[in-house]
Amino acid sequence: AEDQQLQESLVNIQRPILLNEKFKVHSYDGGAFKSRGQYDIKNTLIPVIEPFHCSGSGTKFNLLLKCSEDFTMTHFYVSGPGPRCTEPIRSGLVWVTDQPPDVEGLKKYDSMSSEELMEIVKGLRTYSSSEEAGSVPDPCVYFTTDPTSREAEVELPNWKEGRYVAVKFLDTHKDQVNMDIGIVAFIGHFGRHASASRHLGPWMRRSARQIWVHPNELKSMFSSSGWVCDGRDFTGGCRSGQT
Repeated sequence: AEDQQLQESLVNIQRPILLNEKFKVHSYDGGAFKSRGQYDIKNTLIPVIEPFHCSGSGTKFNLLLKCSEDFTMTHFYVSGPGPRCTEPIRSGLVWVTDQPPDVEGLKKYDSMSSEELMEIVKGLRTYSSSEEAGSVPDPCVYFTTDPTSREAEVELPNWKEGRYVAVKFLDTHKDQVNMDIGIVAFIGHFGRHASASRHLGPWMRRSARQIWVHPNELKSMFSSSGWVCDGRDFTGGCRSGQT
């Protein structure tokens, strides 16, 4: 009990980290554009916009990932590729489980409306008890990316722990010909720490505006070192001295 309390106290102090490095693709039913390896789904685990994933024809694909150790998820982040990709990811669902979920069970969510999916994620209704859902629990995340930035970050109101993550990519912002996905990121802690769940605020993209010091928005992405500036707002670099 003391060890558990110590671990939870450390979690309370430590900032969540990117967990992707210990995840591997367990299964995926979306293929790749022209079956080319350069567009493989595993590209989405690399936290940069390129390389990215272009699926085969269609939408509503299911990605199942396995972590090499137990983990606790606090945030989920997804981003479409750059503007030259025509079918950026729009919405989808996320599950965290101890065992690999039945992919056929995930397909039962394909025909649900966004309102129904939001109610399930918020706990206002359940689908996991339905006979149609099989062994699949209710999803813990329903995301919709911004049409301009092509990204979405969701903070889980209740941290989820497990060994597997399932992501269902539902649709795109355009014609549904295929699906283009840049980054899928899982943020949290290794180990089981759901009992330490609390509100943390955004992780992947934090921003602050300090109008007297800096005219532009300061951002921190894939960094635990605080606010950063890309140095492009003034010739010769950033006058605020924050880099």
